Amino acid sequence: MLFRSPDGPIAFAGTTAGCFASTDGGIRWEPRNTGLTSPYVQALAASPNFAKDRTLYAGTLGSGVMRSTNAGLSWSAIDFWQGPVAVTSVAVAVDGENDTVVLAGTASGGIFRSSNAGRTFSASNFGLSDLAILAIATSPSFAADEVAFAVTNDGLHRSTNGGRAWRAVDRGLTSEAIQAIAFSPSFSDDGVVLASTEDQGIFRSADRGTSWKSASNGLENQSINAVWFSPTYDSDRTVFAGSAGNGVYRSTDGGASWHRTSGDGIEATAVMAIASDPTNAVVIAGAHQGGLWR
Repeated sequence: MLFRSPDGPIAFAGTTAGCFASTDGGIRWEPRNTGLTSPYVQALAASPNFAKDRTLYAGTLGSGVMRSTNAGLSWSAIDFWQGPVAVTSVAVAVDGENDTVVLAGTASGGIFRSSNAGRTFSASNFGLSDLAILAIATSPSFAADEVAFAVTNDGLHRSTNGGRAWRAVDRGLTSEAIQAIAFSPSFSDDGVVLASTEDQGIFRSADRGTSWKSASNGLENQSINAVWFSPTYDSDRTVFAGSAGNGVYRSTDGGASWHRTSGDGIEATAVMAIASDPTNAVVIAGAHQGGLWR
């Protein structure tokens, strides 16, 4: 529930006390909760055109999806046809028609899809046998490939038609307890995806999610909550992973091997989310009941 916006020095964090923003690389944070009818923000996602439209989407525990068009300064509710739901995950992308697609995963109602920036949603669960959605991620080249992944209690599912239909992809995955999915920034060329799991570390796919291999060399803790590719991954091959009790791990070889970072007690922290700026000068980690680390 933490990320760095694509237009520079502003970071956002979703917490049990609402949305917070930092404009100084995570040193100081200010609440941005005006209009939030539920303070429990379980997911945050930015419009791919955030630098121009300043639009954010928040998935909340009891009020469904909230939207802000002014970088979180104020929020308004988005109506689902069946009423407010508990939203666990949100992903936003632009398709080949230049429409903003929003995918919202819910705690018990599956996935809802919007092709008009969230003005209207419809259920999009074809191929899913479990409607408890734990995570959603969209390809960085979504406009061309329409690839998305969804995590449920029974494993990983992939869509190749923009989230309209889903199919299980688990060849080589020996764990169904997937925590997070991350795409290589060069996914359109290298097809690399990483999946972090609750009990068996990290798995890597180099064929767009069709097959998977373990990528946990060096991980002392096999319970990994979050994984994040460096924005400059093409040149530095850097990836970060957040563990459940051992802080942050870093790989500088694309996930082939991992080394635990150090600093002021974060080694004993359960890290739930990670973000870094385009130069990796600043890395921000969100911890379970432990606030934010920088």
